[in-house]
Amino acid sequence: QQAGRQHQAALAQLRGDLAEGQHAVVTFLKKYNAGKFILSKEGVCLKFWNSLVEYVSGVTLARSSINRLKPEFINKTEGDILEIGGYESFLKNKYQKGKFLNLDEKPGLEIDIVANAENMTSITNASFSAVICISVLEHTQHPEKILNEIFRILKPGGKVFLSTPWLFETHMAPQDFHRFSEYYYQLPHLKNFKIE
Repeated sequence: QQAGRQHQAALAQLRGDLAEGQHAVVTFLKKYNAGKFILSKEGVCLKFWNSLVEYVSGVTLARSSINRLKPEFINKTEGDILEIGGYESFLKNKYQKGKFLNLDEKPGLEIDIVANAENMTSITNASFSAVICISVLEHTQHPEKILNEIFRILKPGGKVFLSTPWLFETHMAPQDFHRFSEYYYQLPHLKNFKIE
């Protein structure tokens, strides 16, 4: 009963976090702290302080960077955005320069397109100005298929915000297959992408 109450409390906290613009994943009784999106520019001292506080509270350095770079990427985008594996509405609801759609292979509250990212046949060629794909590629057996699909659905000159973990524990087992170095993205079959 005690574990059940703790689990219910963790879920209530998660609902509260999501309402405040945080995103988190609860597994059993352990909470992975994904932190909050940083929507405004921080000075050097404030960024250092905020990053330190985030780190101490369980936000990884990589996730801290994503929480700053993703809103900046979205803010610079003009046109429609697709987030593969996206599940939150906080930034989606703030976006005013086109459609912002979330894609996942399972239906959910904030999922607009239900499809396997390796084969997004319901999406026409060159239909998105930007694609966001955070911590997805490591969970597929054929990451190059997702990358090729991203290239197919991007408009000419479109941008991709892509992030995969490098030094991170196994997660979402048993669907955790890969870790990618910067050299993976330089392979010949990915020649369509220019890395900035």
